[in-house]
Amino acid sequence: TGTAPVRLIEHPYMKLLLLSYVTSTVSCIFFLIHQNAFAGDGHGLHRLRFLGVVMSSVSNSSILIIAILSSTGWAITNFFLPHRRLFLGMLVAVGGLTVLIELHSAPEIDESTKMSQYQSGPGALGLVLKIFVFCWFAFQLKTAYDATSTATLRRFFIFLGIGISIWALNVPVATLLAMKVSPWYRYKVVTTAELVARCFGQAMLSQLFCGPLSPLSCQNTFLPPERFEADGGGWKDFSNGPLSISG
Repeated sequence: TGTAPVRLIEHPYMKLLLLSYVTSTVSCIFFLIHQNAFAGDGHGLHRLRFLGVVMSSVSNSSILIIAILSSTGWAITNFFLPHRRLFLGMLVAVGGLTVLIELHSAPEIDESTKMSQYQSGPGALGLVLKIFVFCWFAFQLKTAYDATSTATLRRFFIFLGIGISIWALNVPVATLLAMKVSPWYRYKVVTTAELVARCFGQAMLSQLFCGPLSPLSCQNTFLPPERFEADGGGWKDFSNGPLSISG
């Protein structure tokens, strides 16, 4: 037909994963500049730190969005997202609490005096919300797994559940570290643990969506208008109907 093949990056999950990588990198750069300035004058660049906190929250939220959406089979076997308002509200609450707590706990004298985000009332609330989101993920993943008959997709959902479960352990691990580690090392240890967990989550999703178990194809990719016209199609309504995938 002469139509160019659909690129993997055009899939919404790959765009979210790319967003997570970019915002995580930018966040690390901003924090590095802030910490370097903080070591020199004891104050740092708080506006840059604020942007770093926002970028970090966006990166972690992107991983969480991919986990929740893929657990429902959205853009994999169907284009229907149950309880959309509740899902979006939970993400906004978790992301907003994370940014607010990080800004409220900004150190004024020494990084060793900085409290972990989980050592406060809003932090505990954010922890409860994250646990609830994970339980929701597990329930939706089990439902999607039972509704799938393809062996490859079943293996994808199994490894997705295992990978996200390991990634989600960063929340209780970071909480325990914040409570047990000496204040002189707490900030560095907790921050390192969170960065390692984020890197693991990104690498795990990259392997799942780009590896042999990847469920991504031209059948579940949103194409731009010009591509629809080139394929002789038009805009389609995927709001409710299932999308079958061969394989």
